[in-house]
Amino acid sequence: MPTRCYGIDLGTSTTAIGRVVDGAPLLLPVRGRVLLPSVVWVPPDGGELLVGHDALAAAEAAPERLIRAAKRALGTRHVWTFEGRVVTPVEVSTAILRHLADEIGASTGERPVDVVITVPAWFNQLQRSLTRQAGEAAGLRVRRLIAEPTAAALAHGHGKALRRTALVYDLGGGTFDVSLVRQDGLILEVQASHGDVHLGGEDVNRGLSELLVERIAQVAPARAEALRSDGPTRAAWWSQVEQAKLALCHEPTVMVPIPGAAEGEPPAVPAEREDLEEAILPVLERTLKSVDQVLADAGVSAQDVHDLVFVGGSTGLPLIWRGLFRRYGLQGDASIPVQHAVSLGAALQAAILDGTDISGILVDVAPFSLSMGILTGGIPGYPTHYTCEVITPRNCPLPSRHTHLVRTAHPTQSRVQLWVFQGSDPDPRNNLLCGKVVMEDIPPAPEDRLFRTQAITFEHDLDGLVTIRITDQLSGREVTGTVSLDGSAHEALWTELTTWFDSVELEWGDPYLAEESTVPRGGDAELDPELQAAIASFEQVLGRPADLGEQGEDLLSQARSGMLAVRAGRRADALAHHTELMDRMFEQGVYL
Repeated sequence: MPTRCYGIDLGTSTTAIGRVVDGAPLLLPVRGRVLLPSVVWVPPDGGELLVGHDALAAAEAAPERLIRAAKRALGTRHVWTFEGRVVTPVEVSTAILRHLADEIGASTGERPVDVVITVPAWFNQLQRSLTRQAGEAAGLRVRRLIAEPTAAALAHGHGKALRRTALVYDLGGGTFDVSLVRQDGLILEVQASHGDVHLGGEDVNRGLSELLVERIAQVAPARAEALRSDGPTRAAWWSQVEQAKLALCHEPTVMVPIPGAAEGEPPAVPAEREDLEEAILPVLERTLKSVDQVLADAGVSAQDVHDLVFVGGSTGLPLIWRGLFRRYGLQGDASIPVQHAVSLGAALQAAILDGTDISGILVDVAPFSLSMGILTGGIPGYPTHYTCEVITPRNCPLPSRHTHLVRTAHPTQSRVQLWVFQGSDPDPRNNLLCGKVVMEDIPPAPEDRLFRTQAITFEHDLDGLVTIRITDQLSGREVTGTVSLDGSAHEALWTELTTWFDSVELEWGDPYLAEESTVPRGGDAELDPELQAAIASFEQVLGRPADLGEQGEDLLSQARSGMLAVRAGRRADALAHHTELMDRMFEQGVYL
């Protein structure tokens, strides 16, 4: 029997939907084809957006009205405007998902309701939230978001009780992800992920296009300028470049027709395999940096990797797999069609949510660190900093729960305002603002105390979405906020925060590493020996990160938190971090 929950790969170039039937994942065709082009065409009469093959057919007459690669614009301010009609990236994604569900409903008699949707592993919180929003606007109940390389690993591991380490290399039309996955029997565990949500086949097209346009400019400068700037001509030219890219994978030379070529201008321009490889090389180099980062994060070398799994249409470009072989000595595995693996894995995850007996247990990780903003000060004569402290580290298994204790600054403080950031940079301006949680009406501290303690808890669910809890430990009162924002809310929050930045005299940068911000040596006489020893340990760890071994990031986090507590004048917190740091160093056999 087929499952009721469907898996959808909402790709930059193509979209596919599948479900599990009799224990096997299958892709469902839309009008006879399992891959739906992820494009929409905007009609001039203000009607509904045309999607997929209908959009491509309409674009033959008016290519400038075709929107492609909209997924790359999710989470940005980019919109498309046609005679005053504004189309947002979320509207494009909604139209594609709605069309997909309607077509499946028409062909099977059952319109999908429950779905799993894939997203790039490197999508941030805002982009994930907008993807969910698009699914809900299309009339779907999004039961889970799953990372694309993770879904592909699930598809490749389905039914195979193996012990292996696989590197999933996912280069699609507009995004790139790479994940290291360890499989132990039927358990698949993601060890590390990295990527770039603005890297893919579209960048190869752009590079090839520019090479050819420069060649055209030497004999027909006016035509070259039209290819760059005239909307209809540029759209038609882009389609020709895409076809040339695919042809050059198999042919040494092709002739690329030039749209709108006038009398006296060349009707076509030659493109050679070397042109394609020149366009691919910068993309390949950027992906290799991510692969190196993933291997480093997971603490393995290329020799430890058993399989290189290819995912995404752009992995079919010969220079990609040749470059990976030269760099790592790994042959790519495309035993599942590279444009099908993600959607098949999504279908398997959907079946698991349905309660179907599917062989395979998946453990995913959080691709980004989560931090909270902390205002530090309290040492006379030294500046106030607003900095970020990591609560949830990058690549921790999901679901996760991390708790951090903070204290009010004075006995009568009645409000705690917590800003949440995605990223690990100490300067909050270099991270992504995710949300805000506020606890109001905090009672004064008891007479025998100078502060009240709040427990800050970050909970990651399996979609990578985050719930923040602030709990007053004396009363047990709790407030909760979910980090799930649309674009307008995100912009409003950032405006609110930056307005506050402007109203407070702050020092920026890293308060525990900046030379001018270290704890004063001349003031050591005012610090008790226990606190002096803690400061010395923190500084030693922060100064020698290369000597900390595999758990170095954990030790660095403890030392950073301790130094922040010192600068904030929180002696008890600093000493607690010092005790924890010493215990962990002892457990791990780290001696400095």
